[in-house]
Amino acid sequence: MYTVTFDSTGGSAVASVEVEENLTVEEPADPTKTGYVFVGWFTSDSVASGDEWDFEVDLVTEDITLYARWTVAPLTDSERVDAAFSWLQLGDLTALVNSSPRLILPTVRDGVTISWVIDKLEYIAANGVITQPDFETGNQTVTLTATLTLNAATRNKVFTATVLALPSVEDTEPLIDETFELYTNGDIITQAGI
Repeated sequence: MYTVTFDSTGGSAVASVEVEENLTVEEPADPTKTGYVFVGWFTSDSVASGDEWDFEVDLVTEDITLYARWTVAPLTDSERVDAAFSWLQLGDLTALVNSSPRLILPTVRDGVTISWVIDKLEYIAANGVITQPDFETGNQTVTLTATLTLNAATRNKVFTATVLALPSVEDTEPLIDETFELYTNGDIITQAGI
């Protein structure tokens, strides 16, 4: 009698069995391992070596250990949407002005479609360009809602941005000396001076 040991390499336990010499061993139920798909039983624990055991043909001639081989299970649609949700960031949205870099609003991530709804397009356009409101209108809070979709799996992520109002005319620096003390009648004024 020989012992056939099943090493599930991190999967659910499979009991060893005793087999008479030169007989086949009955194939056990497939083990399970979270996040993986069972491939089969192999004669080596190395992915690069070992033959797959054929339970219909291979004969037991000595004590042997068979090793479970696994592949990573493909992500479900919901898991892919969740991964895209975690990845999706827009950076600091607390004080946007006209000179702020254009917001990058991604539309796809690993097969997940991302669509956007912006509640105040006059301040943040669909292409991510920022337009400051005038001083009288004041700072504006803009809500950007991303809807992430893959087949029936969907999830929303909401971002809140603040677009700062333009400064008041009184708060701006004059472009030239308002008194014109350095100039005489007939002088041509340029940025460099007379």
